[in-house]
Amino acid sequence: DIDKTKGGGNDGDADSKTGTTGNGSNASENKNNPCPAYGFKFNNTPSYNCVALAWWSLSTKVNSVDAQGNFKQSNQAEAKYFTIEFRRQGDIHWTADRRDNTGRNVHTLSSLDACTQYEVRLIADCGNNTSSSTSNIVRFKTACNAPGKLSVENISNHSAKVSSQRLTASITHPCSSSASTQIRIVEYKSNTGDWEDIICNSGSPCFLNGLNPGTVYRVRARYKYGDNLYSNYTNEVSFKTTGF
Repeated sequence: DIDKTKGGGNDGDADSKTGTTGNGSNASENKNNPCPAYGFKFNNTPSYNCVALAWWSLSTKVNSVDAQGNFKQSNQAEAKYFTIEFRRQGDIHWTADRRDNTGRNVHTLSSLDACTQYEVRLIADCGNNTSSSTSNIVRFKTACNAPGKLSVENISNHSAKVSSQRLTASITHPCSSSASTQIRIVEYKSNTGDWEDIICNSGSPCFLNGLNPGTVYRVRARYKYGDNLYSNYTNEVSFKTTGF
């Protein structure tokens, strides 16, 4: 069953009008806001470029029967639509996606950037110009994996082959587990020089050429996912070229 609580470990925000966590309870006690607020949770681990949200929208109406057996229908408001708002953390404006209330609601935010902090919140629309307060703001970061563990082989006087261990792709259904942009950058330097870098295809070995013989080098790698979006570095490996 889908839980109606907010995403674990995420706090509210001053942007929320009432600070409610939105647990699906009726909000009609607020005369200025009769439309109930809802909470939501992640339906998967955020991937490189998307995340799925889920919330369970049961009826908020509470009908009753009086002592004489007369049925009384509630006039409490029900959500007809939901607006999912999201943005990069630090941005001013929200991007909005609107969808019908289908009871069990799953919505995927796509075309996100890897290695990026996002904020998302939920607003219910009950029609007749009535909307709920915003839910708590949930924050998440899209995936930002570094290349696998490095190893150095085929060391000669002037070259070396650098490989990285292949990582097992995580299952993030219904989102894609692969990054749309993933450039592997291998950096190397001698103990007395500055870092130099080369770009290598993901999953393929890198060849360092033009090295000095009999010299100790250090090498490391990371992925570039977009403008100023980099993963952490891998482990650093040292090796010495042959010769004198």
